[in-house]
Amino acid sequence: MPFSIRDEAGQLLLARGHVVDSDASLAALQERGATVDVEEVQQRRGEAVAPPAENFPARWHQLTVRASVVLRPPLADDFLDRLQEIRGQILGMSERDPDMLLYLALRTARDPGVHYGVLHALHVATVCALLSRRLHWTEDARLSLVSAALTMNMSMVELQSRLAGSTQPPTQAQREVIDRHAADSVALLRKAGVDDEAWLQTVEQHHPAAAGTPDEPGEAARLLRLVDAYTTRITDRPDTIIASPALAARDLFAQHRGDPFALLLVKELGMYPPGCFVRIASGETAVVLRRGQNANAPLVACVTNKRGDALQQPTRRDTGLLPEHAVTQVVPDKDVRVRMPSQQLYA
Repeated sequence: MPFSIRDEAGQLLLARGHVVDSDASLAALQERGATVDVEEVQQRRGEAVAPPAENFPARWHQLTVRASVVLRPPLADDFLDRLQEIRGQILGMSERDPDMLLYLALRTARDPGVHYGVLHALHVATVCALLSRRLHWTEDARLSLVSAALTMNMSMVELQSRLAGSTQPPTQAQREVIDRHAADSVALLRKAGVDDEAWLQTVEQHHPAAAGTPDEPGEAARLLRLVDAYTTRITDRPDTIIASPALAARDLFAQHRGDPFALLLVKELGMYPPGCFVRIASGETAVVLRRGQNANAPLVACVTNKRGDALQQPTRRDTGLLPEHAVTQVVPDKDVRVRMPSQQLYA
């Protein structure tokens, strides 16, 4: 805050320099009739007052910490309020810097620790937020879709995290939990007070039905299935064979030929979405920062030179400008020994 904040009676609420780090805190200030001292404003007149840049990485980290509590049963009494806050933050961040949000979602999903199930839900919700905006869905439809993405696997989120860290196939008992997880998640949500039928129906239909069972998913469930499958394939986990985003995109086209949602997903995220590592024609290794005008020409930050030596500072390359900067291949995470903080990459 560039000025001290007081209530209508002049009592100090926040001292100058305090950071308001959440929408909820800002709303609370407004509800209490937040004002500034005119004399303090006049004293600072002429000074260059610039608000601090939003710390996206810190905010994303806080979001993942909250989600790891909210999205795991047993559900708290204030589950709906806390879920709405998480959903609102994802939608808000997707409006302000969608590329950095995609980067953070993919990087955390690829390095999940013990909370893969929660981080996968956040990753899927992020992509759904972007696609539903591109489709110009109504606000209610977007809210229902993102809510469904966050809660679709709620009944098996712990099992999902355990399986993600294992090379063993699911046992018969675990397979039964997986097969009924959509219905079980709906039951949990109804018990928690969810009465949004669009949200509940999307969760119920997000998993393909068993062979021989009628399967007619709604539009939101169709989109959620695609995003779920795509984000799973590009996440490096012991229990799956990782696919490069480019290969995952081609497979998506082949498996869902003629589906406009498949085309939309690839057009929106690109062949090389933010967060994945690539090699460019010069031999440098880079991480994708932002999507480009063309699906195969993103903006990247080189982290090694052509000899493989680590760089002290990232070097930006627009891979659509010069032939020597064109992307030649995706590099698996395990082959990249250099990591740079996202604040440094996006500075």
